[in-house]
Amino acid sequence: MKHKGLFILTAVLLISCNEKKSSTVPGTTPLSPDSLEEITEGSDKNPSKSVDLVTEFANTVYPVLRDNCAGCHADTIAPYFANADPKEALSLIETSGKMNTNNPEKSRIVERLFPENHNCWGECEENAKLMAEKINEFALNTLKDVEQVLGTAPLTIADATADANLVESDLSLIQEAELGMLAGTVITAEDETASGGSYAYSPNNAVQVDRLDNADNPTDTMTYTFDIAEAGSYRLFVRAKGPTGNDDSFFARVDQNPFVYWDFPEGDTFTYDEFRNQNDPVGAFNLTAGAHTVEIARREAGILIDTIVLTADPAFAGATVNSTDTKKLTYDISELCNVPGASLEINVAESSAESFAFSMPVITTIETAIKVKGLRILINGSIGAQYVTYARVEREIAANAKEFLLENGAMIVLKEGEEDKFSFKFDECAPM
Repeated sequence: MKHKGLFILTAVLLISCNEKKSSTVPGTTPLSPDSLEEITEGSDKNPSKSVDLVTEFANTVYPVLRDNCAGCHADTIAPYFANADPKEALSLIETSGKMNTNNPEKSRIVERLFPENHNCWGECEENAKLMAEKINEFALNTLKDVEQVLGTAPLTIADATADANLVESDLSLIQEAELGMLAGTVITAEDETASGGSYAYSPNNAVQVDRLDNADNPTDTMTYTFDIAEAGSYRLFVRAKGPTGNDDSFFARVDQNPFVYWDFPEGDTFTYDEFRNQNDPVGAFNLTAGAHTVEIARREAGILIDTIVLTADPAFAGATVNSTDTKKLTYDISELCNVPGASLEINVAESSAESFAFSMPVITTIETAIKVKGLRILINGSIGAQYVTYARVEREIAANAKEFLLENGAMIVLKEGEEDKFSFKFDECAPM
């Protein structure tokens, strides 16, 4: 369905905002579903869901806002959550993050009244309690509908798969280690935390295999051929896991240049690292258009190789802020955008004990092209207004395509509970 774009403006008001409002302000009378038909029909691909949501808002939170906040927030000071149109008011209060339906007392429109004592129309603490009660009433009455109307179905981190999105474009080329030309003792194994679910390695079989001092005549190798479309400056990245100090290094080279001893960061999770000569970064190197090879040879057995990347993107630093546990959430947006078969995929990783990192959103289409604008995240049903990494996204995606909305830039989202639910909506999303 197509959603109206939302724009927040700031203004300087030279009149007082604390003028007490009367109950005769237009729009404060509770509205019935019939009285909302003009507002909703013809403006939504699924009007029945919107009627329920707007009606509940108009009969709970909206009258309090119109009675007491319209002097400023009807059409002079943004956000216009006391707008004369309850549907527009609801849309703006959600997008601006002023109403928290999961914890009404923490809503900004509640906290501004008490303890901040901002433009109260009576006793501030009592005014705040009333506002919180109306938000809670709205939340309870629309709990089942909010997720359907606002955006995609909610998912938790437990719903994510190990098959994370990786950047593969004209700037960055990626190959799975297990799909290369493997020689000698190199074998593959499965791991749900690896890209594609598998990796390649030379096993030590619980016995420390002799460490090689040089790669003059390597026998245990992995070779990958990259077809470079455009000559330029490239960098090499490998995603791997070196569990201990005895299995965290290998030899690597590009084309027929001498092998370089790559001392990979030790750790028990997969992570990206840029090409280095022992501990010194190699940096960028020039490649001509055409076929080029990357070869990895055993130095220590036991290091697990997951993916190999050649990139001309100066901002590339590995998937999801170099996360060691990147997974993918997949959302069906066919109904939301009225585009059959369309889906949204986005990487997610636990970036710290207090936050998650989202990155690399991808839209996939089947038979119908799609236009999207302004991707926003909802956390436990409420819009995270402060998370605007993808708010300026604007793309047109052809039919039968899979394209990144944004390849660089992670969005860090603070955790709110033990099992947060994440969903997404667009300011605009429609077939082309």
